[in-house]
Amino acid sequence: METKATLWKSLADTKAVLRGTLETLEMEESTLASEQKARSKVDQEVLALRGWVLGTEEANTRLHEQVTQQEEGLSILENTRLDMYLFHF
Repeated sequence: METKATLWKSLADTKAVLRGTLETLEMEESTLASEQKARSKVDQEVLALRGWVLGTEEANTRLHEQVTQQEEGLSILENTRLDMYLFHF
């Protein structure tokens, strides 16, 4: 009889431990889900920033090309003015 009571108590203790473990696992699962959502948001922000950086780099490249063309045009203009000046004298 004492053995049966001991077994029932052991079973009840095991159930209590398992319930506690299940609650802990559910909290950890919830925490992991929250962390995954946060990581997903950060990943989206990183992708947006990468797109912004690439757009900025493309704009910078276009501006650099425009400046180069303007420099070439200015050089041609200066050479033309120099030739006209020398031609007058």
